Parts: sequence; structure tokens; C-alpha cells
Amino acid sequence: MGHDHTYARGYVNTDATETPGITSGPVYVVSNSGAKHYDLETDAKNVWTNNGATQVLRGAGVTKYDDGQKWVTEAGITPPAQPEPEVPASLVLGAESVVAGGKVAVSGADFAPGAEIVFELRSTPVRIGSATVAADGSFTASLTIPAETPAGAHTLAAILPDGTEVTAALTVTAAASDVGPGAGDDGTTGSGGSASGDLATTGADSTALIAGAVLLLAMGLGLFAMRRRMRAE
Repeated sequence: MGHDHTYARGYVNTDATETPGITSGPVYVVSNSGAKHYDLETDAKNVWTNNGATQVLRGAGVTKYDDGQKWVTEAGITPPAQPEPEVPASLVLGAESVVAGGKVAVSGADFAPGAEIVFELRSTPVRIGSATVAADGSFTASLTIPAETPAGAHTLAAILPDGTEVTAALTVTAAASDVGPGAGDDGTTGSGGSASGDLATTGADSTALIAGAVLLLAMGLGLFAMRRRMRAE
């Protein structure tokens, strides 16, 4: 709450950076009071210097970046350049779903150049391929989904050497059943045959009809033989 008869501004020495004229801590100011002014004391008598601080007698500016990083910058000093924001790697699938045993195209961007990527299909983790990232941070690959993969929602993970990973959702559908010739897309058969391969039934049971025909034929042969015998007598 004290005052001085000259403007004074400075910082604690522990807030100094490796770049002269740039600090990272709070700014301490003693405002001018009254009409009279006097020059600053020498370092030997300066209360700032004697208490681990540095007194500055120039205008100042504060540079604050979007990420919250702030620098107190003295006149004529250029603040450090703000680092470019890191772009996260991305994974793109050629299709949202794939049949078990089929292939899915996968591509990526903004991965570490030269990195060896391992692909893993989850829920139950199973390694299904790998790829090498190009110099521009991209890659493309074609992955085969194991035929025994259960139908449902799964996760495809691209795992980098340092253990970090990028994932994408993938739905696996069941493969169509093999029901043989004559089967339709839904596993049923057309009018030309049955699912078991036997001839199709076209009417009622014919066993009784066949037995009747045999009986009539036998009766006819019997009558024919009887008539010949009567004529012979």
C-alpha cells in the first residue's frame, strides 16, 4: 500500500525466462504519487534489487495466447512464437459395416511419419493386419475380418508403437449360410426342389393308388385265366 514519487514496475527474479526481457509471473507496480519526481536509486540501495526482484523503467505489454500461456514483454522484445496446435490423428473406414470374412478399407491421416501401425479388432482383441505411415503422415490398408467374428458392434483400433491408439466403430454382419443349389438369397428353395435335395412332393400320398392298381391288374389276370379254362373244357 506504499507509494513512491516515481513510477516503478518490475518482477521477481525467479519469474525470469531464458530470454532477456520476458518473464512469466506477475508484474509488480508502484504508482507515481504527487507532483514531485526523483530518479531511481542505485542497485546498492534499490529495495527491488535487495529483495530478489528486478525494477524496470520502460513501458510493457502482455502477450496472451489462446491456450492461456501469458508472457510479460518489455518494449522492443518480441514474444515467443505460439506453437502450432497439434492435429490429432484420424481413422477413416471405407464402410460402416462388413460381412464376417470380408474386407474393409481403412485410411488414416496425421499419424507419425514412418510409424508401424498394428490393427486390432475388438471386443475380443484379434490382430488383423499392419501398415506403415508415409512421410506425409497418411496410410491406406485393406483388412480382412476373420470369418469367425460374431455379428454385432465392434471397434477397430490402430495402435502406434508408443501404445497410443486411434479407434473407429465397425459393425460386422453374419455371413450367408451355404444351403446348396436351388437355394434363394434367404436360404429357402424354389419350386424345383427341396432344401434336402429330394424331389418335391406334388400331391397326396400315392401308395394307396398304386396298391389299388396292382389289385385290379391281378383280378383282371385271374378272370382272363378263368375264361380260357372254361373254353378249354
